[in-house]
This record gives sequence, C-alpha cells and structure tokens, in this order.
Amino acid sequence: MTRFDRAAPGEGMIVYSQVENGKAYLEFQFFLKISDIQSEPVTVKEESAENEQLNVSGNERDENYLADIRIYDMSGRMALEMRYPLREEELAKGMILHPRLWKGIEDPYLYSVVVLLLEERDVKVPLDRLERQLPLRKLEEIPKKGWFMNERPFVARTVRYNREIRPHRQECIKSDLLLLKQMGANTICLIWTEYDEEFNMLCDEMGLLVWYGEVQENIPEVDELLKEDGTVSDLYSYYRGSWSSEPFVSIVCKSLKRQKNGNFTLMVYSNQKRVALYVEGVLFEFKVGAPEFIFEEIPAGKYPLQLTAEAGECRVSFTAYY
Repeated sequence: MTRFDRAAPGEGMIVYSQVENGKAYLEFQFFLKISDIQSEPVTVKEESAENEQLNVSGNERDENYLADIRIYDMSGRMALEMRYPLREEELAKGMILHPRLWKGIEDPYLYSVVVLLLEERDVKVPLDRLERQLPLRKLEEIPKKGWFMNERPFVARTVRYNREIRPHRQECIKSDLLLLKQMGANTICLIWTEYDEEFNMLCDEMGLLVWYGEVQENIPEVDELLKEDGTVSDLYSYYRGSWSSEPFVSIVCKSLKRQKNGNFTLMVYSNQKRVALYVEGVLFEFKVGAPEFIFEEIPAGKYPLQLTAEAGECRVSFTAYY
C-alpha cells in the first residue's frame, strides 16, 4: 500500500515558497512509502528494501499517482487548486496572486494546504491525506543594510530555546512561547538536531520565526528567562523592558540594598520613558531612561517599607521587610 512517508523530510511533503512582485511562487516535493499488504518495503529501481523512502519528484515509477493539491486562505476560500502527476521529473509548481503575507507578531497569517494522494486508475478513493499550514513571507539579508521581512526592516529579537534541557516541559511549550512573545521576542533559535515540524507550526501560529543554527553570543537562553515554577526571572524583565512595545514596569526586588547612611537603592525595569517611585504612597522621585531606572537615597521610613513603581498606566507595588 502506498502512503506519504511521515518519516521523510517535512513528514512527506516540503513546500518551497518565493514571494516576488505581489506573487507567491510555490513548489511541492513529495515523498512516498510503498509497501505491500504486509507493509514490507518494495524495491523501486535501485532502491533497496532498507530504504523505503521515495522522492517522487525525480524517480520514474510503474505506478501512476496524483497529488490533488488545494490551498485555502484563513476564511476557507480556495486560493489555489492543482492536480499533479507524481511521475513527472520536476516539482509541482503553482502560484498565488496578491497573497496575504505572514508578518510575524503583527499578523501571523497562515494558509492551509490539503493534499490527497490518488491513484490514476481510481481517483475517487484517496490513498492518503496531508494537511499543513503555510506562511507566505519573504525574508532576506541585504548587505550593509541588514535583514528585511516582506521588504521591511526586520530586527531579530532572539531567544535560544534548548529542547534538550527542557524535555520534561513539553506540555508547557506553548506557555513558554507565550511568555517569550510577551517579553518582545520575535525569533526562536534551535540547533539543527532539534528540528521539530510541530514546534515550527506552533511558532508560525504565534508569529514567531524559527531559526536553526549555531548559538551566537549575547542571545539569552530560555532557562535564564523562565523558571521551572512558571515564574519569570529578573533577566526576563530586563529584556521585556528592552524589547516589548506593550507598556510594562517591574521592580527588581533583589536589587533593594541598604546604604551606609540607612537609606536604600532600588532598580526598576520598564519600556516607558519615565518611571515614578512612590514611598508609603507619596511620590518620591521621577527617573528618565529605559530599560533600567535606578533610585537612590530612598528613605527608610515605616516598617515594612511600601514601594510602588508607576510608568504611564502601569504600576506595581513591593513590600520590603528589612
């Protein structure tokens, strides 16, 4: 029986896309797994029984199969329909005119791809079915100018997500990504050995780019940002103050230090231009600059010390026992 090979690259299908001049050019490459009723591999040409995977874009076959390809937009309207004979030497090719592009966190728009595997002698009964979401985007690096997404400047705010360190948190991956997105990250870095199609699809849905490659310097690790108990670290607050556009303020509790004269110093993180600090409900001082705001000579008044940081419409309070 013939099926799409889920163990092959892309779990049986690779979609190549190129966006140019208001058009999305698409190419499809399929991989089939051929076996008899006992699910044993069948030798095709020089393929051995140990190699069940067949790249159907470039191998002649006695069997004649078709790929019925349909692409839908997010409203369910069909954007492209094509029926491709898998015996052909070239990849299946199609085009979508004036596509809606995937724009990351701003607009993570996705098309859906549905492919039916048909046999030419009986097209009414599909042998197999593949479904995949498809982001259409143009990402390129222009020398001396940097990265561009859909011809607009793109600044990567990258977090290294180490799947080997966090295997026991598989059920929390979506929660992790939501926190990283809230922090202002727009790119997740993994190494090639961690390639995971399901993880890629989840990131596409959330508007996060996935980059596979070597770890570069000055990229924060997810375990430095998110704690095992589900809370966030002070480093997370620092990056949120640096990256996020959503108004935010956070008191770095561990930064509270008593000076020799008995007064205190305190650090606050925010992405707002100005932060106000209140002591016992009374305005103490304004500070300007981001993401770090350092307040000094905070008077040691009542016990415990009641502190509130305010930035725009955001405010957070901290009770210090000293």
